[in-house]
Amino acid sequence: MIKRELAKDPKLANESWDRFLPKFRRKHLKTSEKTARKNERLEAKNAERSVAGLESIKSIKPQKKPYTPFPPPQLPRKVRVCRLDAYNRRLPRVMCVWRRSTEEAARGARAESKGVFPRADCINPL
Repeated sequence: MIKRELAKDPKLANESWDRFLPKFRRKHLKTSEKTARKNERLEAKNAERSVAGLESIKSIKPQKKPYTPFPPPQLPRKVRVCRLDAYNRRLPRVMCVWRRSTEEAARGARAESKGVFPRADCINPL
């Protein structure tokens, strides 16, 4: 349809119609076609790099990771990590209560030696 319309126009009869025609790309390519496309892109990139004064790229290969025969160590379970965090947050408070209770017990012992008995609700047992 497009070609018929272009053929009717006398101005465009002798020109190239490539700019008017759609350019479809094939989705499934052979391996050799894929390699050719990759090489074309690589050459275009190298041309741009040479104009900019940079080294050319040999080929596009991902960096290999070093081989380790052992698996990585197992990560701690999330429940365990949460409990440890909660314990670490509570630890200073528990230590304060313990220190306070020991101080109160010592104060109670001094009071007993003097003959004065402290109230039972003042001492915080653990």
